[in-house]
Amino acid sequence: MRLEIRDLSLIKAVAEAGNISRAGIQLHLTQSALSHQLRSVEDRLGVKLFLRQNRRMTLSKSGARLLQSAHQILDELGRAEEDVKRISQNKEGLLRISTECYTAYHWLPATLKAYNRKYPHIDVQVVHEATSHPIEYLVARKLDLAIIPGSIRDRQIRLEPLFQDKLLVIMHPEHPLAQKHHIVPQDFADQHLFLYSEREQVENWTYYQQVLAAAGVTPPRVSHMQLTEGIIEMVKAGLGIAVLAQWAVEPELKRHTITALPLTKKGYVRQWSAATLKSAPIPAYMEAFIKLLAHRRMPAMKYY
Repeated sequence: MRLEIRDLSLIKAVAEAGNISRAGIQLHLTQSALSHQLRSVEDRLGVKLFLRQNRRMTLSKSGARLLQSAHQILDELGRAEEDVKRISQNKEGLLRISTECYTAYHWLPATLKAYNRKYPHIDVQVVHEATSHPIEYLVARKLDLAIIPGSIRDRQIRLEPLFQDKLLVIMHPEHPLAQKHHIVPQDFADQHLFLYSEREQVENWTYYQQVLAAAGVTPPRVSHMQLTEGIIEMVKAGLGIAVLAQWAVEPELKRHTITALPLTKKGYVRQWSAATLKSAPIPAYMEAFIKLLAHRRMPAMKYY
């Protein structure tokens, strides 16, 4: 092996800083010492890792390839160190999770409780700030597992199917549409539609594109809200309609404060998946968590 861990740290620091001086500050080395170490790495490999352009240093093609491995190796080494610390503290591992749908936090706590009974020494951290952009956090290695509805196209991501649930169109019981058997895209053409903020959260964005946009229907008025409870309250007040997961609105349906109908005659079924990074290994405790998610049962379809 011609490379050492400190060499990878050097390459990462220079690439992020853009010059030797700022990288030296980050690594607590003098500019001279850092320049000497970089020349040593390039001499050992026989390639130039950086191109000197004015006062800025940019990665060469070889440098970019090495930086990719540097990120993976240094991140994995950091996780290994954290795992060793947790083992010494009777904590066997860390599992950082998040989901792209805010309403998932209605059922996630029960799943976490069941998991904790079986794996009490695993430190499960729910990264709430990743809720709006879990895939970005996953790629940046700030997350180990993202629970997402719908599908994505990213070669870096591994998807494993978990379970399905159903989306319902909800409205006030006295709403004109409440007398129908199901809702079709054209029914949205004169409605005030409530959606989540942050580009709908995939929960609604998928149905909007696959059902409404595909039929050429655009609701005349769309309001964005981040909280499920807020959307439900607006619908209860008769201010518009929304499309939400059945399990998220079940309590209000039982109280008959809102009415729910299937979206299209066949209904709209949504697939949930576990997203992980292909380049990252899946520990046994993470695999166990994914299996627990896959075996959770969503409520049977009911209309009130």
